[in-house]
Amino acid sequence: PRIPSFLLHWLWWRQAYPDSMRSLRRFRSLRGFLVHELTGADAEDPSWASRTMLMDLVTSKWSQSVLAAAGLPIDVLPEIHPSTSAWPVLRAAGSRFGLSPDARVVLGGIDNCSAVLGATDPSEERLVNIAGTYEHMAGVGPLDVARCSAAAVDGLVHTYHLPGRYLSYSRVLLGNLLLQAAEGSPDTLGRLLDGVSDDPEGQTIGLEEGAVRSELRAGTPPVVVIQRLLESSGAILVRYADAWVAAGQQVDRIVAVGGGAANPRPLQLKANLLGRSLSTLT
Repeated sequence: PRIPSFLLHWLWWRQAYPDSMRSLRRFRSLRGFLVHELTGADAEDPSWASRTMLMDLVTSKWSQSVLAAAGLPIDVLPEIHPSTSAWPVLRAAGSRFGLSPDARVVLGGIDNCSAVLGATDPSEERLVNIAGTYEHMAGVGPLDVARCSAAAVDGLVHTYHLPGRYLSYSRVLLGNLLLQAAEGSPDTLGRLLDGVSDDPEGQTIGLEEGAVRSELRAGTPPVVVIQRLLESSGAILVRYADAWVAAGQQVDRIVAVGGGAANPRPLQLKANLLGRSLSTLT
């Protein structure tokens, strides 16, 4: 369930629930379901479609070769429309929600693409650190650059909102691991984050629940576990940034966004690891 790929979901569902899958009519995201209920449109944007692992990134169309290999019929998939596509709300649906008769629904895109909407100018070439439940380093650029930077961190590539531009990013479930180290309490986590040193210690920890539990059982103080988690995540951010530069892109500053960017201590630690300025948007 944690893998954001309809391809993998389909392969699992087809094996686990073959009878149900034989009567499959539609694959839709929750967003796609709401768009259909409100407007009657059966649509998804390229950023979401690229997340399914069923779309050709170059053509922004469903990949016939991938669908054939997976045994998935194309007629169960929605049409792919630009993120800016909009439709009028159906009268019956609008009345149920008290919407204006001229209300329209805009398709939009996935959150990670929208989080870096500031990186719309090719000359800007900045990276974004998305810090929250998941920790990402994300950048928007040409397809070859996106693929190189994603490969360096076992990350993902999505079609961006702008034509000819692609989003790549790392993906680590850091927020949940930090909460586990803080015994699940956000308040405790905030106090422990304040106790994290600004200077890297050089010790890392595996970014999975088993590694966190092992450290805590061994008597490692939670603040030390948290510091090591941040340094492990920071090492991934460094690999991504280095790959971005190696692909010919400039990195003058990195902007941090998301709930995890509220505490300055982790930002300072990551900035030290990256050797670059890390700032928040105000």
